[in-house]
This record gives sequence, C-alpha cells and structure tokens, in this order.
Amino acid sequence: MSDLRLGASLLKDGHSVVIVKEGRVLAVERGPGVKPLITAALKAGHDICGSCLADKVVGVAVAHLVLYFGIDAVYGKTGSKEAVEVLARENRVYVIDEVVPYIMNRSRDGRCPIETLACESSSPKETYERLCQMFGIARPSSE
Repeated sequence: MSDLRLGASLLKDGHSVVIVKEGRVLAVERGPGVKPLITAALKAGHDICGSCLADKVVGVAVAHLVLYFGIDAVYGKTGSKEAVEVLARENRVYVIDEVVPYIMNRSRDGRCPIETLACESSSPKETYERLCQMFGIARPSSE
C-alpha cells in the first residue's frame, strides 16, 4: 500500500499517471486520457509487472491496461463502476476515491469513447492494440 500512497501523492503534484514498484518510481506522465498510461507503461518496460498505478481517472480502458501490463494495484481519484468490477473480478487491489456510473467524454455530454472502445473489446490485449493503433503508438517488437 505504500507504493499506492506514493503514487497518489505524486498525482497531487500535477502528474496524470504514476507507476511505482517497491518504493521506486518507474514512470510518470502528464496529459489527458489513457495515452499517458501507455507511454508510462512502455517507459517502465518489463519492470511494470507487479507494480502499482496511480491515475487520475480509472475507466474500463485503464482497468484493461492494468490487466494487460500485469499491474497489481491501482489508485484512482475517479473510477467507473465497470472498471471497479473488472479490477475486483481479476483480484486486483484498488482504491478509488469516487466511483461514478461511467467516465464522461470531455464535453461532459455522454460516455467517453475510450470507455466504450474498451467495453466493446474482447480482451485487455485487444483494448491495448486498438488504443495503440488509435494513438499511433508503435508497440515494442518483443510483445
């Protein structure tokens, strides 16, 4: 839990995503949406397995990425009910300050399209691949 606390404290410093493992910060990123998580995960490399994630918003896409990358625990300022269900079903530790029915889009007039994409994906791997394609992120050849 100390890794989650460290990650959460760094979110207060203005970071969007923090990945911590055994007291060591593996990666931090700033920016909106889930792209900073993918960028941070790729920076962390294989060390990400067994780490803790602190993220401002935890939707289904983030929950799928947590599973895909082998992250053990998640802290979120806000999280969707469906994301919490995914994390609980897969026995991940999570602390979410505010659970909402779903993640809103940026104009706040409907559901986030990334949340919808993740809900329509058949697996965490598919979510990851679709997001990388959407954001133009080249995946490492070792995957």
